[in-house]
Formats: sequence, structure tokens, C-alpha cells
Amino acid sequence: MMAAKYHFRFWRPYTAIRRAAEDGNPHTEPDHAWQPLLSTPPIPEYPAAAADLSAAAAEILIRNFGDHMRLKATSTTLPGVTRRFESLTQAAWEAGLPRVYGGIHFLRAVVDGYWHGKGIGRAVSRALPPAPGSRERSLSGADR
Repeated sequence: MMAAKYHFRFWRPYTAIRRAAEDGNPHTEPDHAWQPLLSTPPIPEYPAAAADLSAAAAEILIRNFGDHMRLKATSTTLPGVTRRFESLTQAAWEAGLPRVYGGIHFLRAVVDGYWHGKGIGRAVSRALPPAPGSRERSLSGADR
């Protein structure tokens, strides 16, 4: 992931918005006062690691336990706020979006990171045996 970030060396929203006059598009104007809601990491923006890692983990879990798993996440910073998910796929997809909303990623980095992570998760799933007690292992008869 880090090799990809330094290969593409894509600027983050903080830099892109403040230095919009340098983007080659005469229709964009810089906003020197713009601030993200989240602290901007000091590394290149693309691809989004949170989306990549979440999608990879979800693919591996889906292989072993299926996708139709209800989940909930309770906020530690917003009292009383709970997010519910109907599947691991939904949770993985949404995992990278707060970084867009917080102003430290562009949506393209999250989308591409998500799809890259799904591919990694599939590759890992093919390379490793199913987990003991997993759905796939039970279907193959390995747990009998």
C-alpha cells in the first residue's frame, strides 16, 4: 500500500484545495483558509489504505462466514450514535467514506482502494485453507 502511495504521489485535499491554482485547470480557485475535519496524514493520498484494508478483510471473512451478517458500530465520539450494517460488504464499503467526509481523501482513492482490497482478499482466500468451523470448510466436509 505504501509503495503505491509513493508511486502515485497524489496530493491530498488539503494541498489540492489550497493550491488549486497549480492544478492546470483555469476554472479552479484556491481556498487558502480551507481545513479538513480530520488531521491530514503526512503521506500521499492515493490509494486509500482504510478502504483497501477493510475490503480485503471483509473478503476473507465473507469466504469463511458468508456476507449476510448484521453488524453494528457505536461511536465513541458521538454519544448515542450507532451505525447498523446488513452485510460485511456494506460495512467494508462504508469504512473508507468517513475519510472523504473528513477531508483527507478524494472519493476516487476510496473506490479504487476498495476494489484493490477486494482483489487482495480474494487472492489471500484462495491461498489459505478455510478457517476451522467456517462455512466453506463445513460445505466441503472438512469439519466432519
